[in-house]
Amino acid sequence: MCIILQEYRYVVQIGNEKHIFRIEELVSGNAIWKEKFRLQIPAAFDREAKTFYGRSATEVAKLGADFLAHRELES
Repeated sequence: MCIILQEYRYVVQIGNEKHIFRIEELVSGNAIWKEKFRLQIPAAFDREAKTFYGRSATEVAKLGADFLAHRELES
């Protein structure tokens, strides 16, 4: 089985921290994804791991930024 991915990187500033998002686009293959793009945010000491799916790299980046910003507001 062969899966072809294209990768996009976004640098996101949230508060005083910079995050680098590695967003993957499923170009071809048999991977079972909900949408064409995905972002995986790893677990940290104050949050669980999270995966976002969307129709565009920008949409997924916004979902990830909103998730991390919300977590920072709770701290």
